[in-house]
Amino acid sequence: MERRTRGKPTRCRNGPGRAGITCGISIRKIPVGLSIRRRKNYWDAGRFICWGVEHAVLHLLYSRFWHKVLFDLGHVSTIEPFKRLVNQGMILGEAEFWTATEPRRRVDEEDVEKSSGGGLQLKSDSSVKVTSESFKMSKSRGNVINPDDVVRDYGADTFRLYEMYLGPLEAQKPWNPRDIVGMSDF
Repeated sequence: MERRTRGKPTRCRNGPGRAGITCGISIRKIPVGLSIRRRKNYWDAGRFICWGVEHAVLHLLYSRFWHKVLFDLGHVSTIEPFKRLVNQGMILGEAEFWTATEPRRRVDEEDVEKSSGGGLQLKSDSSVKVTSESFKMSKSRGNVINPDDVVRDYGADTFRLYEMYLGPLEAQKPWNPRDIVGMSDF
């Protein structure tokens, strides 16, 4: 794979699978003429790494393994590859509405209204309480959002802005298509 660094092509060869991808996280182009001691500092631990918890398990395992190899060989001065790990929260599917009493059944959003007590209830029967829940996006649930469709309809900048304003980085956040329209108008 060819990369360009300051306009000049550089070669980067990665190993197989996740090991190669993770090894590439630690690779930086070392300027020519650095002493051995300065090279160790140059390859020192990164400040932090931000990954999604489900996606990152093997990447973190491999990066720690390769960094330990480099540490044992004396090429790096830190035992851990990153000073701080941040697991970003998952973006959940759209909120689904379910009856709170057994047998639970899914209801459409149009059939739900706010109750006087602040909760949710059915429009047709105010005695039936309703809960709002968000689940992990999955094809089997049918709640997956294709980012290409969002970029096509609203633009990449609107999509990025919407994701940034969903909430704290570490928290799980539900996707709401009505909110992205507001970002587009912004």
